[in-house]
Amino acid sequence: AWNMYVKTNDVYSQPLHEISAGTIQKLYNNLFKSGCPSSQIKAINKMMSRFYNYLVQQSYVPYNFIGTLTIPKEKNECAKPVITWDDQELSVILNSFEKAQKGFRLRFLIHMATFTGLRMSELLGLKYEDIEKTPSGYVLNVRRQISEITRFNEDGTKTVSIEAASLKSQSA
Repeated sequence: AWNMYVKTNDVYSQPLHEISAGTIQKLYNNLFKSGCPSSQIKAINKMMSRFYNYLVQQSYVPYNFIGTLTIPKEKNECAKPVITWDDQELSVILNSFEKAQKGFRLRFLIHMATFTGLRMSELLGLKYEDIEKTPSGYVLNVRRQISEITRFNEDGTKTVSIEAASLKSQSA
């Protein structure tokens, strides 16, 4: 990516003191307009950031501005339509669980997913005590989610576990 896109550009031969965030942003924008994929620009950005970290350490430049730049991205023009079930289809699906197996373990989870719109990780983090009876009805309190947690051990190995964690978004 570097040889193909940056070395052939005017910015490659510019003195460091003349290069600014605007110069590099223009480079990224021009590369994108000329057909360079966003993934390549991202790779160039990563390399530039490392280079500017080195320049800061050596006191050649006062700070690394690369993190302030925006990498142009392709617009997702062909977004897939959201497919929803109508009431009749939903009724058939939910009733099929009732008929197939009276004690179907996931029946409650499927009903909750259907009628709450919660993420799967939030649904898996629910406990029965999260359902609160109030004078106006029942309230579902979403307090946790199930997440994959990675921990690095002192010997350098990593341990991955699945456990309850705080929510992605605290607004609820």
